[in-house]
Amino acid sequence: MRRILVTVLALGAVPAGTRAQDSTAVILQQARALYERIELERALPLYRSVLSPGWRFEVTQAQRVEASLYLGASLSLLDERDSALAHFRIALERDPFADLDPSRFTPTQLEAIQQARQTVFAS
Repeated sequence: MRRILVTVLALGAVPAGTRAQDSTAVILQQARALYERIELERALPLYRSVLSPGWRFEVTQAQRVEASLYLGASLSLLDERDSALAHFRIALERDPFADLDPSRFTPTQLEAIQQARQTVFAS
């Protein structure tokens, strides 16, 4: 009971906007950890929830881009290419400089984001 009271009091001392943004950051951190352990089926719902219009916490532009990139990368690993391309396009439309680190992502994922980039920036 004492621990709950301390947590409630601590949360009351933090501005609501900060708590909300921290909640999004915590979920993204959990999703990244799952992605890194190749637990994609558990990571996907977390990324989707952050991107959902029903998500009740604040999400920054950078967080939306990150969630879209990792969602695309996850779907690419699951061989859902069309869905992966759609999420890569969303990330690139939000941030034209968004990219995947070649040392951390597979050639298939890198090829997919390059294809999405060509679609988004076609003349």
